[in-house]
Amino acid sequence: MLQESACVAGTIQIGQAAKLTALSIDAIRLYERRALLPTVPRTPGRFRLYTPMTFPVDLIKQMQGVGFSLQEIKRLLDLRERRERVPGGQGTAEDETGQGPRHRSGAARIRTRVALILKSAIEN
Repeated sequence: MLQESACVAGTIQIGQAAKLTALSIDAIRLYERRALLPTVPRTPGRFRLYTPMTFPVDLIKQMQGVGFSLQEIKRLLDLRERRERVPGGQGTAEDETGQGPRHRSGAARIRTRVALILKSAIEN
């Protein structure tokens, strides 16, 4: 079991994470509930312990800034995670899951949405 101490080597608690990421504590908790952030270990006192690798926060903020919903961001993060698990970095996440066409069409919809949002941002 983890130490009760606020200082487990290499970790920070939610307040410190909020300050470092310029997010509110509530936003971090929301991202956790929506599974945008991985589940983190907790102390026996239930304090969350974050590491620098816990946070794809910059990516989440950028995507929100160009109009993505949290649900869309979650789907993109899931696709990215599956793609990273493909042995040797070859192939695609869709191929690994055996659900290629359906996932590819979802990825195509997301790519189209990204292109439209970027085009709109450039034109404005």
